[in-house]
Amino acid sequence: MEHVLTKHQETTGSHSLKRLLTGLLVSGMAMFWTGQAHAGAITVVGDISVDQEVNFPIYENLLGSGSEVLFSREAFFQETLLNHFNSEAGITPTESGAELTNSLLDSVDMLVVTQTFNAPLAYTSGEIAAAKSFLEDGGNILTILEGEDGASVYGNYNAFLSSLGSSIEFTGSRYPNWEFIDPLEDTPISDSDSGGFRVKQYNTLSGGQPVAIASNGTAVAYEEIGASDPGDDPATVPEPSSLATLSLGLLVLGVLAGRRKHGISV
Repeated sequence: MEHVLTKHQETTGSHSLKRLLTGLLVSGMAMFWTGQAHAGAITVVGDISVDQEVNFPIYENLLGSGSEVLFSREAFFQETLLNHFNSEAGITPTESGAELTNSLLDSVDMLVVTQTFNAPLAYTSGEIAAAKSFLEDGGNILTILEGEDGASVYGNYNAFLSSLGSSIEFTGSRYPNWEFIDPLEDTPISDSDSGGFRVKQYNTLSGGQPVAIASNGTAVAYEEIGASDPGDDPATVPEPSSLATLSLGLLVLGVLAGRRKHGISV
């Protein structure tokens, strides 16, 4: 027996289909905007004598709304900074000599990597891979290092930064100038009203975005890892599943528009 749809049934069915397909598009757009992977940021300071109160706003800006700070290996010359974070409500700093792993970094918002003067970093390839993954997942890294003028240790520092995907490099020069740098450059962690940054003896840097430019060159640099445009707020990168759902929704709308154009009821 042939079943014939009434006009009301056809219209109701068409509207149900339209609502379903429109819902698919809305879901795709929601996934596109909310289901995104956030890029992280790295800040490099070419002076280990920078755990001074006037410099803390830059470090706090890098931490942002985060609360968990890990000083890898130990704080070395950054004990004052560690104590500052410890005194701030809602911030938990930890000093740990444990190996860097994805599990260890899972709950960390900012990783601090530092050393004593003119000493190389000693991280395994596995630890560097974990740190890079941490950055790509939206974590932030503060690197505070300093070496002698022309020392071979810069190769070690630059190899570490490059392995993280950063273009920031130590130039190999060190200057004995004590300077208060003000104003600072406009970056996601600084601007002309940030209050300045104090360095004692410092290494100069290239690459990334200058944050603090001393008389002989950049002493503090910032870079977003995985960002589409350097200088944007920590960027978002659409995940493949979000793009696929959004594309399907747009395709469906195109089909519906074509049906209306040819007089086909939707």
